[in-house]
Amino acid sequence: MSRVVFVGDAPTHRNVNIAIPFVGTKSLDTLEQWILILGPTYYVCYNSWHEDDLNKIQILRDAGFKVIALGAAASTRLTKRGIEHFQLPHPSGLNRKLNDKKKLYALLYKCRDSLHSK
Repeated sequence: MSRVVFVGDAPTHRNVNIAIPFVGTKSLDTLEQWILILGPTYYVCYNSWHEDDLNKIQILRDAGFKVIALGAAASTRLTKRGIEHFQLPHPSGLNRKLNDKKKLYALLYKCRDSLHSK
């Protein structure tokens, strides 16, 4: 069983509700494709820009959730808090790291293996 917390940076003005990361954005389409590859049993999404969210992420991590940072900004915030995580690129269509599909899918499969390992 793999329970996952996906952590973004901060809400964009396109978010339908700033409390729900990615909803209403094009990044959600990409993230949903990645979720199919990663195959978590259960997942939640948080942003890392607010202290309350970082506290919730820490609680979930301590409860056994695996944490995936979506982008460098989220990864940096998690690292500063000492929250162990796996880093993927941000799923934004503007992110050039997504152009190299071979590297991207290698990273996604590495992440999937990490999620499903004991």
